[in-house]
Amino acid sequence: MGRLMIKISYDNETHKMHEKKQHSFRLIRNVFSFILIIFILIPFFSFAEDLVRIKEMLSKNQYNSLSAEYVQKKKLVLFDNELVIKGYMKICKPYKLLWHSETPLRQTIVLTNEIISIKDFENKKVNTFKLKDNPQIREFMPILGNFLKGDYESLEKEFSLSIISDNPMQIECIPKNGNYRDFITKVRLFIGELGYFNKILMEESKGDTLEIEFSNVVFNPVIQDSEFELK
Repeated sequence: MGRLMIKISYDNETHKMHEKKQHSFRLIRNVFSFILIIFILIPFFSFAEDLVRIKEMLSKNQYNSLSAEYVQKKKLVLFDNELVIKGYMKICKPYKLLWHSETPLRQTIVLTNEIISIKDFENKKVNTFKLKDNPQIREFMPILGNFLKGDYESLEKEFSLSIISDNPMQIECIPKNGNYRDFITKVRLFIGELGYFNKILMEESKGDTLEIEFSNVVFNPVIQDSEFELK
């Protein structure tokens, strides 16, 4: 009986550690995705030499707030079906992003430089996580802050960038360091006709793919601070 109790206790602890690790991974993936989303929708940055030619085109749409609708497609290696999520997002500089999914599951995520808040409409519950308490996520926050402030030189330090297509314009980003390579193989950014990034395609290290396409993008809409307060 003693051995059985020890084994059960060990299995429970192992399960808890696994769940904690998976939860951290999901939060990191969310933060990373938000960083890229902010990046592809903020068009006034400075690239390496082979990307300088698109800088003037992208510099037209500077903004302090932004809203857009999105369609997110998640393809898992182990399954044939594609998960499609539709919703909208809002950004207010310097450090506020709201990501709302409407279908198939209603959920809102708010990201600032300090916290991630997640509201599950089905359970009517809000969970808030302090980013400083998670060392893995904390590593990503300076990069997020730089993107929100318009300092995109940091992206060049973290990724190898190259233009792989002119029509439509596509930029490929390959992680340089292990922090990103642990879960991202490469990212492809698409530039729309209006001169801003309107699509992201991300390949994860396990072979899964994530595609997010934006529409009805509005620059400088009026967004109330209360919209970033989940209750």
